[in-house]
Amino acid sequence: MWPTRHRGGLLHRGSLRRRVSGRAGRSAGGSTYSAPITVSTQGTSTYEYRSFDAVPNYEATRTFQVRVDAQGPQTLALAKVTVKKGKKATFKFRVNDVTPSAKVTIKIFKGVKCIKKIPVGSVATNAAKTYKWTCRLPKRSYVWKVYATDQAGNAQKSVGSKTLKVK
Repeated sequence: MWPTRHRGGLLHRGSLRRRVSGRAGRSAGGSTYSAPITVSTQGTSTYEYRSFDAVPNYEATRTFQVRVDAQGPQTLALAKVTVKKGKKATFKFRVNDVTPSAKVTIKIFKGVKCIKKIPVGSVATNAAKTYKWTCRLPKRSYVWKVYATDQAGNAQKSVGSKTLKVK
C-alpha cells in the first residue's frame, strides 16, 4: 500500500464494547461484514462501515479508501537518443503505475555492464516525461534503460530500453 490517510488492508473489530460492521463498496447490495476482512484488490477500493454497541446504538456510516499496490510499475523508453559528446542528451520515457509517482533512475549500459547511473528523482506516473543530461561518455553506441520504484516500494516489472549514440 502507498501512503494515505487511512492505512491498512484489514477491517477489524473496535474495542471490547464495540463491534464493527461494514459493507463493501457503495452499492446498496454490497456484502455485509461483522468479522475481519482482507482487502487484496489491486488499486483503490472504497469501503463503508459503522459501529454499534450491545443495545444496539448505531453510529453514522463512514467511508474510507484502501489502496493496494502489489505490482511494480512498467517503464517505457520512448525514443532513441543521439547526442554530441559534451552536449545535453534528452531522454524521453514513461512510467505506468497505479501510484501517482515513482522514483526513476536511468542506467546506461556498454554491453551488459552498467557504466552510468543517472538519478532522475520522483516523477508523476502515466504521462510522458523528459530528462536532460550532459553527456561526457566516449563516442560510441550504448543502451539506456529506465528503472523505477513506485510509492509502495515495488520495482519495475519490465524495463524500457533504447539506444544512445554519442557522436
